[in-house]
Amino acid sequence: MTAKPILHDGVVVQFKLNCSPEEIGALVSLLSSDERERALRFATKELQNRFIAGRARLRQILGCAIGKKAEEILFRYNDFGKPSLNNEDQEFLAFNLSHSASNALVAIQQDSAVGIDLEFDDQRIDPKSLAPQVFSPNELDRWKDVPDADSRSVFLSAWVFKESVLKAAGFGFSGEGGMHSIQLPEEFFSKSPPRSFSSMLSKEILKNDSTMVTETRSEKKQSDVFLIRRLEIYPRFYAALCSIRDPMSFACMSWEEFQTRF
Repeated sequence: MTAKPILHDGVVVQFKLNCSPEEIGALVSLLSSDERERALRFATKELQNRFIAGRARLRQILGCAIGKKAEEILFRYNDFGKPSLNNEDQEFLAFNLSHSASNALVAIQQDSAVGIDLEFDDQRIDPKSLAPQVFSPNELDRWKDVPDADSRSVFLSAWVFKESVLKAAGFGFSGEGGMHSIQLPEEFFSKSPPRSFSSMLSKEILKNDSTMVTETRSEKKQSDVFLIRRLEIYPRFYAALCSIRDPMSFACMSWEEFQTRF
């Protein structure tokens, strides 16, 4: 099976999670039984519906990309819960979903590990208390020197940049070493932080953990170098995209526009 050129370059699809009861009724029918059970574990109806919308849209996006019905998509999961396609002839297609508040993003790309992260600038987030979890000790010292007017933005940018790398690697936030395993460049803490840069995961993590994403790449293509791109899609949201290939090649579009391309 040959992927379309747009999938080789990469696509980011954006969509809303708030749907009408009628839409939710149609979307829930696309989910597997275990996904429906997961939805019921959320504490509120709003969170349940957002989970349903996110998973169903992911299925629809993947279905469009590989020419299958959304409800026929089969997933498998690594030890950290990251899903991949369970069909052997479709393993070339990597994908990642992120959502925050009522917005969501899905990144897909042929033959290249991808990760995406989206975070709403919720005023309840306290950067000072969370910074030690995000920044390494050296980075924390540099962040404390950032002017107060910029410190929150730098913190949230660091959060999504690092999370996107961990998700591309298949670890997620709980991976060994966590965000401290990813080093930000010096210029990240300057007045004009870069829109994109490269980063490396700790070689010890890659050597000791067999869950490093391999399903989308052959052994000879594996790499511990990740490229990260800042995404500016929603007001008051921070987002980052990570790939082992150039993330600047990704096209960003709405779910409605994506449907017209497939």
